[in-house]
Amino acid sequence: MAIGSTSLGSVSLGGSQGTTAGASSVTKTLQAIWDINYVAAPWWNSSWLRRRAIEFDNTANAEELTNFPTLVKLDSTRITYADTLTAGADIRFVYYDGATSTELKYEIEEWNASGTSIVWVKLPTVLASKFTVFYVYYKNSGASDAQDAANVWSNGYEAVYHFKETTSTYSDSTGNGHTSAAIVGSLTRGTEGSLGLGNCPGFSGTTPGGMFIPIANTPAWTAVGGATDNYSYCIEAFVKWANSGDIMSTGTGGITTGYPVVAKGYGEADGSATADVQFNLSIAQTTGYPGIDFEDYRYASNNNAPSVSSTGIGTSSARHIAGVLEGIAAGTSAQHKLYLRGSLTSNVTLPATPQQGVQPTLSAHRVCIGAAEQTNGTTRDGQFNGYIDEVRISHVARTAAWVACTSSSLEDAVESYNTEENAPAASSVNIVLAVICNC
Repeated sequence: MAIGSTSLGSVSLGGSQGTTAGASSVTKTLQAIWDINYVAAPWWNSSWLRRRAIEFDNTANAEELTNFPTLVKLDSTRITYADTLTAGADIRFVYYDGATSTELKYEIEEWNASGTSIVWVKLPTVLASKFTVFYVYYKNSGASDAQDAANVWSNGYEAVYHFKETTSTYSDSTGNGHTSAAIVGSLTRGTEGSLGLGNCPGFSGTTPGGMFIPIANTPAWTAVGGATDNYSYCIEAFVKWANSGDIMSTGTGGITTGYPVVAKGYGEADGSATADVQFNLSIAQTTGYPGIDFEDYRYASNNNAPSVSSTGIGTSSARHIAGVLEGIAAGTSAQHKLYLRGSLTSNVTLPATPQQGVQPTLSAHRVCIGAAEQTNGTTRDGQFNGYIDEVRISHVARTAAWVACTSSSLEDAVESYNTEENAPAASSVNIVLAVICNC
Protein backbone atom coordinates (compact mmCIF):
# COMPACT_ATOMS: atom_id res chain seq x y z
CA MET A 1 0.00 0.00 0.00
CA ALA A 2 1.04 3.61 -0.38
CA ILE A 3 2.88 5.19 2.53
CA GLY A 4 0.55 6.06 5.37
CA SER A 5 -2.58 4.52 3.84
CA THR A 6 -5.16 2.05 5.03
CA SER A 7 -7.52 0.14 2.76
CA LEU A 8 -11.13 -0.25 3.83
CA GLY A 9 -13.42 -2.95 2.51
CA SER A 10 -11.00 -4.65 0.12
CA VAL A 11 -7.50 -6.07 0.07
CA SER A 12 -6.90 -4.98 -3.51
CA LEU A 13 -5.65 -1.67 -4.81
CA GLY A 14 -8.12 -1.35 -7.65
CA GLY A 15 -7.15 0.92 -10.48
CA SER A 16 -6.47 4.32 -8.98
CA GLN A 17 -3.29 5.90 -10.27
CA GLY A 18 -1.47 8.83 -8.78
CA THR A 19 -1.49 8.36 -5.01
CA THR A 20 0.49 11.27 -3.60
CA ALA A 21 2.78 10.63 -0.65
CA GLY A 22 2.32 14.05 0.92
CA ALA A 23 2.63 17.82 0.62
CA SER A 24 6.32 18.27 1.34
CA SER A 25 6.18 22.08 1.30
CA VAL A 26 3.89 22.16 4.33
CA THR A 27 5.20 21.19 7.73
CA LYS A 28 3.35 20.06 10.83
CA THR A 29 0.10 19.47 8.99
CA LEU A 30 -2.40 16.68 9.31
CA GLN A 31 -4.34 15.92 6.18
CA ALA A 32 -7.04 13.27 5.73
CA ILE A 33 -7.74 12.35 2.13
CA TRP A 34 -10.48 10.04 0.90
CA ASP A 35 -9.42 8.65 -2.47
CA ILE A 36 -12.24 6.77 -4.21
CA ASN A 37 -10.88 4.84 -7.18
CA TYR A 38 -12.41 6.37 -10.29
CA VAL A 39 -12.80 2.91 -11.81
CA ALA A 40 -12.09 -0.32 -9.97
CA ALA A 41 -9.30 -2.14 -11.80
CA PRO A 42 -11.07 -4.84 -13.78
CA TRP A 43 -9.60 -8.28 -13.88
CA TRP A 44 -7.48 -8.17 -17.01
CA ASN A 45 -8.09 -11.74 -18.23
CA SER A 46 -10.16 -14.46 -16.57
CA SER A 47 -7.70 -17.13 -17.73
CA TRP A 48 -5.27 -15.83 -15.13
CA LEU A 49 -6.44 -16.69 -11.62
CA ARG A 50 -3.99 -14.75 -9.42
CA ARG A 51 -2.51 -11.28 -9.36
CA ARG A 52 -0.62 -8.86 -7.14
CA ALA A 53 -0.49 -5.10 -7.36
CA ILE A 54 2.96 -3.53 -7.44
CA GLU A 55 3.46 0.11 -6.46
CA PHE A 56 6.30 2.07 -8.05
CA ASP A 57 7.29 4.98 -5.80
CA ASN A 58 8.28 8.09 -7.78
CA THR A 59 7.19 10.56 -5.11
CA ALA A 60 10.70 12.00 -4.87
CA ASN A 61 10.84 13.04 -8.54
CA ALA A 62 8.75 15.75 -10.18
CA GLU A 63 9.22 14.24 -13.63
CA GLU A 64 7.01 11.76 -15.45
CA LEU A 65 8.96 8.96 -17.09
CA THR A 66 7.90 7.25 -20.31
CA ASN A 67 8.73 3.66 -21.30
CA PHE A 68 10.88 3.09 -18.24
CA PRO A 69 12.34 -0.42 -17.67
CA THR A 70 12.07 -1.42 -14.02
CA LEU A 71 13.26 -4.41 -12.04
CA VAL A 72 10.61 -6.76 -10.67
CA LYS A 73 12.36 -8.98 -8.17
CA LEU A 74 10.22 -11.93 -7.16
CA ASP A 75 10.56 -14.45 -4.34
CA SER A 76 8.20 -16.60 -2.30
CA THR A 77 6.98 -13.56 -0.34
CA ARG A 78 5.99 -11.75 -3.56
CA ILE A 79 4.58 -14.54 -5.68
CA THR A 80 3.26 -18.05 -5.07
CA TYR A 81 5.66 -20.11 -7.16
CA ALA A 82 3.43 -23.17 -6.88
CA ASP A 83 0.84 -21.24 -8.90
CA THR A 84 3.23 -20.48 -11.77
CA LEU A 85 4.38 -22.53 -14.73
CA THR A 86 7.91 -23.74 -15.37
CA ALA A 87 10.28 -20.85 -16.14
CA GLY A 88 7.51 -18.35 -15.36
CA ALA A 89 5.83 -18.96 -18.71
CA ASP A 90 2.46 -17.74 -17.44
CA ILE A 91 3.44 -14.48 -15.78
CA ARG A 92 2.14 -11.28 -17.34
CA PHE A 93 2.37 -7.63 -16.34
CA VAL A 94 -0.49 -5.19 -16.81
CA TYR A 95 -0.85 -1.44 -16.36
CA TYR A 96 -4.29 0.08 -15.81
CA ASP A 97 -4.73 3.83 -16.30
CA GLY A 98 -8.33 4.04 -15.14
CA ALA A 99 -9.79 3.29 -18.55
CA THR A 100 -7.63 0.78 -20.38
CA SER A 101 -5.61 -2.26 -19.34
CA THR A 102 -2.30 -2.54 -21.20
CA GLU A 103 -0.23 -5.71 -21.28
CA LEU A 104 3.39 -4.76 -20.68
CA LYS A 105 6.60 -5.89 -22.34
CA TYR A 106 8.89 -7.92 -20.09
CA GLU A 107 12.10 -9.95 -20.03
CA ILE A 108 12.90 -12.76 -17.60
CA GLU A 109 16.60 -12.66 -16.83
CA GLU A 110 16.43 -15.49 -14.32
CA TRP A 111 13.58 -17.66 -13.03
CA ASN A 112 14.26 -19.52 -9.82
CA ALA A 113 11.18 -21.09 -8.26
CA SER A 114 13.26 -21.99 -5.20
CA GLY A 115 14.65 -18.51 -4.66
CA THR A 116 14.81 -15.13 -6.38
CA SER A 117 13.65 -14.39 -9.91
CA ILE A 118 14.79 -11.36 -11.90
CA VAL A 119 12.35 -9.80 -14.38
CA TRP A 120 12.56 -6.50 -16.29
CA VAL A 121 9.29 -4.75 -17.13
CA LYS A 122 8.76 -1.66 -19.30
CA LEU A 123 6.31 0.77 -17.70
CA PRO A 124 4.58 3.02 -20.26
CA THR A 125 4.19 5.75 -17.66
CA VAL A 126 5.77 6.46 -14.28
CA LEU A 127 3.76 9.29 -12.79
CA ALA A 128 5.55 12.38 -11.48
CA SER A 129 5.61 12.85 -7.69
CA LYS A 130 3.24 9.91 -7.23
CA PHE A 131 2.88 6.18 -6.91
CA THR A 132 2.24 4.23 -10.10
CA VAL A 133 0.41 0.90 -9.84
CA PHE A 134 0.81 -2.09 -12.13
CA TYR A 135 0.05 -5.79 -11.74
CA VAL A 136 1.71 -9.17 -12.07
CA TYR A 137 -0.73 -11.88 -13.17
CA TYR A 138 -0.11 -15.63 -12.95
CA LYS A 139 -1.72 -19.09 -12.57
CA ASN A 140 -2.80 -19.93 -16.09
CA SER A 141 -2.09 -23.56 -16.99
CA GLY A 142 -2.65 -22.89 -20.69
CA ALA A 143 -0.30 -19.92 -21.06
CA SER A 144 2.95 -19.86 -23.00
CA ASP A 145 5.96 -17.61 -22.72
CA ALA A 146 5.42 -14.06 -24.02
CA GLN A 147 8.74 -12.33 -23.35
CA ASP A 148 9.80 -9.49 -25.62
CA ALA A 149 13.21 -8.35 -24.41
CA ALA A 150 14.01 -6.12 -27.39
CA ASN A 151 10.92 -4.02 -26.77
CA VAL A 152 11.68 -3.69 -23.07
CA TRP A 153 14.92 -1.92 -24.02
CA SER A 154 13.71 0.06 -27.05
CA ASN A 155 13.79 3.53 -25.52
CA GLY A 156 17.19 4.86 -26.55
CA TYR A 157 19.25 1.86 -25.43
CA GLU A 158 22.01 0.81 -27.80
CA ALA A 159 23.17 -2.16 -25.71
CA VAL A 160 22.09 -3.81 -22.43
CA TYR A 161 23.98 -6.62 -20.72
CA HIS A 162 22.53 -8.64 -17.82
CA PHE A 163 25.41 -11.17 -17.94
CA LYS A 164 23.02 -14.03 -17.23
CA GLU A 165 24.98 -16.49 -19.38
CA THR A 166 27.20 -18.95 -17.52
CA THR A 167 29.08 -20.12 -20.62
CA SER A 168 30.18 -18.68 -23.96
CA THR A 169 29.60 -15.01 -24.86
CA TYR A 170 27.26 -12.41 -23.35
CA SER A 171 24.11 -11.34 -25.18
CA ASP A 172 22.68 -7.88 -25.76
CA SER A 173 19.03 -7.66 -24.68
CA THR A 174 18.17 -4.74 -26.98
CA GLY A 175 18.03 -6.77 -30.17
CA ASN A 176 20.68 -4.50 -31.70
CA GLY A 177 23.05 -7.42 -31.98
CA HIS A 178 25.95 -6.24 -29.80
CA THR A 179 26.73 -9.73 -28.54
CA SER A 180 30.17 -9.85 -26.97
CA ALA A 181 33.15 -11.45 -28.62
CA ALA A 182 35.05 -14.25 -26.88
CA ILE A 183 35.88 -13.43 -23.28
CA VAL A 184 39.53 -12.53 -22.68
CA GLY A 185 41.01 -14.20 -19.59
CA SER A 186 39.40 -16.36 -16.92
CA LEU A 187 36.86 -14.10 -15.30
CA THR A 188 34.47 -15.53 -12.72
CA ARG A 189 30.93 -16.34 -13.82
CA GLY A 190 28.57 -16.59 -10.91
CA THR A 191 26.41 -14.79 -8.40
CA GLU A 192 27.73 -12.00 -6.21
CA GLY A 193 25.24 -11.80 -3.34
CA SER A 194 25.61 -8.10 -2.59
CA LEU A 195 24.57 -7.20 -6.14
CA GLY A 196 21.43 -9.28 -5.80
CA LEU A 197 20.79 -9.49 -9.54
CA GLY A 198 21.71 -13.04 -10.41
CA ASN A 199 24.80 -13.97 -12.42
CA CYS A 200 27.47 -11.39 -13.19
CA PRO A 201 31.15 -11.47 -14.18
CA GLY A 202 33.87 -11.10 -11.57
CA PHE A 203 37.20 -9.55 -12.57
CA SER A 204 40.52 -9.90 -10.74
CA GLY A 205 44.23 -9.48 -11.27
CA THR A 206 46.61 -6.65 -12.03
CA THR A 207 47.69 -7.51 -15.58
CA PRO A 208 46.68 -4.77 -18.05
CA GLY A 209 43.71 -6.10 -19.98
CA GLY A 210 44.18 -9.53 -18.40
CA MET A 211 40.47 -10.25 -18.33
CA PHE A 212 37.67 -8.32 -19.99
CA ILE A 213 34.61 -8.56 -22.20
CA PRO A 214 35.13 -7.17 -25.73
CA ILE A 215 32.29 -6.05 -28.00
CA ALA A 216 32.86 -5.50 -31.70
CA ASN A 217 33.13 -2.01 -33.15
CA THR A 218 30.30 -1.35 -35.62
CA PRO A 219 28.86 1.80 -37.24
CA ALA A 220 25.93 1.61 -34.80
CA TRP A 221 28.20 2.88 -32.02
CA THR A 222 28.42 6.21 -33.87
CA ALA A 223 25.10 7.15 -32.26
CA VAL A 224 26.60 6.92 -28.77
CA GLY A 225 28.28 10.28 -28.36
CA GLY A 226 29.53 10.12 -31.93
CA ALA A 227 28.75 11.61 -35.31
CA THR A 228 25.11 12.51 -34.75
CA ASP A 229 23.30 15.76 -34.11
CA ASN A 230 22.21 14.81 -30.59
CA TYR A 231 25.80 14.02 -29.50
CA SER A 232 24.60 12.34 -26.33
CA TYR A 233 25.07 9.24 -24.24
CA CYS A 234 24.42 7.55 -20.96
CA ILE A 235 26.97 4.92 -19.89
CA GLU A 236 26.02 3.04 -16.73
CA ALA A 237 26.79 -0.04 -14.67
CA PHE A 238 26.05 -1.64 -11.31
CA VAL A 239 29.41 -2.43 -9.72
CA LYS A 240 31.12 -3.69 -6.62
CA TRP A 241 34.73 -2.50 -6.60
CA ALA A 242 37.55 -4.37 -4.81
CA ASN A 243 39.96 -1.39 -4.59
CA SER A 244 42.71 -2.86 -6.73
CA GLY A 245 43.51 -3.83 -10.30
CA ASP A 246 45.50 -2.02 -12.97
CA ILE A 247 45.12 1.65 -13.89
CA MET A 248 44.84 3.32 -17.29
CA SER A 249 44.75 6.91 -18.52
CA THR A 250 42.28 8.49 -20.92
CA GLY A 251 44.91 10.97 -22.13
CA THR A 252 46.20 14.48 -21.51
CA GLY A 253 43.79 16.37 -19.28
CA GLY A 254 41.67 13.29 -18.72
CA ILE A 255 41.36 10.62 -16.04
CA THR A 256 45.00 9.72 -15.40
CA THR A 257 44.68 6.78 -12.97
CA GLY A 258 41.40 4.96 -13.51
CA TYR A 259 40.19 1.41 -13.28
CA PRO A 260 38.07 0.93 -16.44
CA VAL A 261 34.48 -0.25 -16.08
CA VAL A 262 33.09 0.37 -19.60
CA ALA A 263 35.39 1.89 -22.19
CA LYS A 264 35.58 2.62 -25.89
CA GLY A 265 39.19 3.71 -26.02
CA TYR A 266 41.81 5.14 -23.65
CA GLY A 267 44.74 7.51 -24.03
CA GLU A 268 46.31 6.69 -27.38
CA ALA A 269 46.76 9.58 -29.83
CA ASP A 270 45.45 13.06 -29.02
CA GLY A 271 43.97 14.79 -32.03
CA SER A 272 43.09 11.63 -33.93
CA ALA A 273 39.42 11.22 -34.78
CA THR A 274 39.55 7.43 -34.89
CA ALA A 275 41.88 6.96 -31.90
CA ASP A 276 40.25 9.39 -29.47
CA VAL A 277 38.20 8.08 -26.55
CA GLN A 278 34.51 7.83 -27.45
CA PHE A 279 33.48 7.11 -23.86
CA ASN A 280 35.25 5.78 -20.78
CA LEU A 281 33.54 5.08 -17.45
CA SER A 282 36.05 4.25 -14.73
CA ILE A 283 36.90 4.50 -11.03
CA ALA A 284 39.85 6.59 -9.83
CA GLN A 285 42.68 4.68 -8.20
CA THR A 286 43.35 6.49 -4.93
CA THR A 287 39.99 8.10 -4.17
CA GLY A 288 37.51 5.59 -5.54
CA TYR A 289 35.72 8.43 -7.33
CA PRO A 290 33.80 7.28 -10.42
CA GLY A 291 34.44 9.32 -13.55
CA ILE A 292 33.38 9.59 -17.20
CA ASP A 293 35.50 10.97 -20.04
CA PHE A 294 35.50 11.41 -23.81
CA GLU A 295 37.69 13.23 -26.33
CA ASP A 296 36.72 15.76 -28.97
CA TYR A 297 39.43 15.69 -31.64
CA ARG A 298 38.79 19.31 -32.68
CA TYR A 299 40.49 20.66 -29.57
CA ALA A 300 43.99 21.69 -30.58
CA SER A 301 45.31 20.14 -27.34
CA ASN A 302 44.02 18.86 -24.01
CA ASN A 303 40.93 17.56 -25.78
CA ASN A 304 39.54 15.45 -22.92
CA ALA A 305 36.36 16.36 -21.09
CA PRO A 306 36.33 14.40 -17.79
CA SER A 307 33.55 14.61 -15.24
CA VAL A 308 34.62 13.01 -11.96
CA SER A 309 32.50 12.39 -8.88
CA SER A 310 33.24 14.23 -5.64
CA THR A 311 32.17 11.14 -3.69
CA GLY A 312 33.86 7.75 -3.50
CA ILE A 313 32.13 4.52 -4.44
CA GLY A 314 33.45 2.46 -1.53
CA THR A 315 34.08 -1.27 -1.54
CA SER A 316 31.45 -2.69 0.81
CA SER A 317 28.37 -2.71 -1.43
CA ALA A 318 27.26 -2.63 -5.04
CA ARG A 319 26.65 0.84 -6.45
CA HIS A 320 25.06 2.23 -9.61
CA ILE A 321 27.24 4.69 -11.54
CA ALA A 322 26.22 6.60 -14.66
CA GLY A 323 27.95 9.07 -16.93
CA VAL A 324 25.69 11.33 -18.99
CA LEU A 325 26.62 13.62 -21.87
CA GLU A 326 23.69 15.87 -22.68
CA GLY A 327 22.99 16.59 -26.32
CA ILE A 328 24.41 19.73 -27.84
CA ALA A 329 23.90 21.77 -30.98
CA ALA A 330 26.42 23.84 -32.87
CA GLY A 331 27.54 26.81 -30.81
CA THR A 332 25.97 25.66 -27.55
CA SER A 333 27.46 24.21 -24.39
CA ALA A 334 27.01 20.64 -23.22
CA GLN A 335 26.75 19.19 -19.75
CA HIS A 336 28.88 16.20 -18.79
CA LYS A 337 27.51 14.59 -15.63
CA LEU A 338 28.41 11.81 -13.25
CA TYR A 339 25.82 10.15 -11.01
CA LEU A 340 26.51 7.87 -8.04
CA ARG A 341 23.54 5.95 -6.60
CA GLY A 342 21.20 8.26 -8.46
CA SER A 343 22.68 11.49 -7.08
CA LEU A 344 24.48 14.02 -9.25
CA THR A 345 28.06 14.25 -7.98
CA SER A 346 29.73 16.09 -10.87
CA ASN A 347 28.50 18.43 -13.57
CA VAL A 348 31.00 19.88 -16.05
CA THR A 349 29.96 22.49 -18.62
CA LEU A 350 31.84 22.04 -21.87
CA PRO A 351 32.79 25.00 -24.04
CA ALA A 352 30.61 25.67 -27.06
CA THR A 353 33.25 26.55 -29.62
CA PRO A 354 34.83 23.14 -30.23
CA GLN A 355 31.39 21.60 -30.73
CA GLN A 356 30.59 23.61 -33.85
CA GLY A 357 30.68 22.15 -37.32
CA VAL A 358 30.97 18.49 -38.21
CA GLN A 359 30.58 16.08 -35.29
CA PRO A 360 33.36 13.62 -34.40
CA THR A 361 33.57 10.37 -36.30
CA LEU A 362 33.27 6.87 -34.86
CA SER A 363 36.35 5.80 -32.92
CA ALA A 364 37.97 2.58 -34.07
CA HIS A 365 38.08 0.89 -30.66
CA ARG A 366 36.07 -2.08 -29.52
CA VAL A 367 33.83 -1.52 -26.51
CA CYS A 368 35.43 -3.21 -23.51
CA ILE A 369 33.97 -4.09 -20.12
CA GLY A 370 36.55 -4.43 -17.34
CA ALA A 371 39.52 -3.07 -19.33
CA ALA A 372 40.40 -0.68 -22.18
CA GLU A 373 41.88 -1.31 -25.61
CA GLN A 374 43.62 0.63 -28.35
CA THR A 375 42.54 0.74 -31.98
CA ASN A 376 44.81 -2.14 -32.98
CA GLY A 377 42.70 -4.54 -30.89
CA THR A 378 45.72 -6.02 -29.13
CA THR A 379 47.26 -3.25 -26.99
CA ARG A 380 45.35 -2.97 -23.72
CA ASP A 381 45.56 -1.16 -20.44
CA GLY A 382 43.71 -1.08 -17.16
CA GLN A 383 42.03 -3.88 -15.24
CA PHE A 384 38.93 -3.59 -13.10
CA ASN A 385 38.90 -5.72 -9.97
CA GLY A 386 35.47 -6.64 -8.63
CA TYR A 387 32.02 -7.35 -10.03
CA ILE A 388 30.20 -5.59 -12.88
CA ASP A 389 26.52 -6.06 -13.67
CA GLU A 390 23.77 -4.32 -15.64
CA VAL A 391 25.90 -2.47 -18.17
CA ARG A 392 23.64 -0.21 -20.22
CA ILE A 393 24.78 2.02 -23.08
CA SER A 394 22.29 4.59 -24.40
CA HIS A 395 22.50 7.00 -27.32
CA VAL A 396 20.34 9.50 -25.42
CA ALA A 397 21.08 11.58 -22.33
CA ARG A 398 19.11 10.25 -19.37
CA THR A 399 17.52 12.78 -17.03
CA ALA A 400 18.25 13.05 -13.32
CA ALA A 401 14.90 11.45 -12.45
CA TRP A 402 15.52 8.58 -14.87
CA VAL A 403 18.96 7.88 -13.37
CA ALA A 404 17.62 8.14 -9.81
CA CYS A 405 14.79 5.70 -10.52
CA THR A 406 17.18 3.31 -12.27
CA SER A 407 19.51 3.29 -9.28
CA SER A 408 16.67 2.72 -6.81
CA SER A 409 15.21 0.01 -9.02
CA LEU A 410 18.51 -1.87 -9.17
CA GLU A 411 18.65 -1.80 -5.37
CA ASP A 412 15.06 -3.09 -5.20
CA ALA A 413 14.11 0.04 -3.28
CA VAL A 414 11.42 1.59 -5.46
CA GLU A 415 8.57 -0.95 -5.45
CA SER A 416 6.26 -2.49 -2.87
CA TYR A 417 4.17 -5.61 -3.38
CA ASN A 418 0.59 -5.99 -2.21
CA THR A 419 -1.27 -9.08 -1.08
CA GLU A 420 -2.25 -11.78 -3.54
CA GLU A 421 -5.71 -11.49 -5.14
CA ASN A 422 -7.90 -14.20 -6.61
CA ALA A 423 -9.91 -13.68 -9.75
CA PRO A 424 -13.16 -12.15 -8.45
CA ALA A 425 -16.70 -13.03 -9.36
CA ALA A 426 -17.42 -9.32 -9.67
CA SER A 427 -15.29 -6.19 -9.46
CA SER A 428 -15.68 -3.67 -6.70
CA VAL A 429 -14.79 -0.07 -5.92
CA ASN A 430 -12.14 0.43 -3.31
CA ILE A 431 -12.10 3.25 -0.80
CA VAL A 432 -8.71 4.27 0.52
CA LEU A 433 -8.17 6.48 3.55
CA ALA A 434 -4.76 8.10 3.58
CA VAL A 435 -3.61 10.01 6.63
CA ILE A 436 -0.50 12.02 5.93
CA CYS A 437 1.45 13.75 8.63
CA ASN A 438 4.48 15.97 7.99
CA CYS A 439 5.90 16.91 11.32
